[in-house]
Amino acid sequence: MRLRVIIAGSRGTKANPGRELLEIGIEDARSHGVEITEVVCGKGRAGIDKCAREWAAENSLPVKIHAADYDRLRASAGYMRNHALLKNGDALVAISTGTAGTKHLIHFARTKGMPVFVVAVSLVSSLDS
Repeated sequence: MRLRVIIAGSRGTKANPGRELLEIGIEDARSHGVEITEVVCGKGRAGIDKCAREWAAENSLPVKIHAADYDRLRASAGYMRNHALLKNGDALVAISTGTAGTKHLIHFARTKGMPVFVVAVSLVSSLDS
């Protein structure tokens, strides 16, 4: 299947391990027959958005970017951006740390019937004894 793939996740995910997590999600999609023809993502300066744009550039794929307009839309900006992503993508690769925005995107992608590939990340901190 040749698809435009939304790549999304938390802005708080650091480049390392973010890039490795992204590769896991992409490999999962590919193992299910997805050939990525375009990356659809947000405009974040960090996190999975940045990893997605870098991965697309390294793989000579076009990128369609959707920015969240927080100045105008305030709290609903992320959700409105998610709907724009869903209108422009055919499948979703999500790196999920459990944030509300990513959960929202996963839910509506599944509701829309898109192929959805989720890499669930547990954020566990430990204390030194």
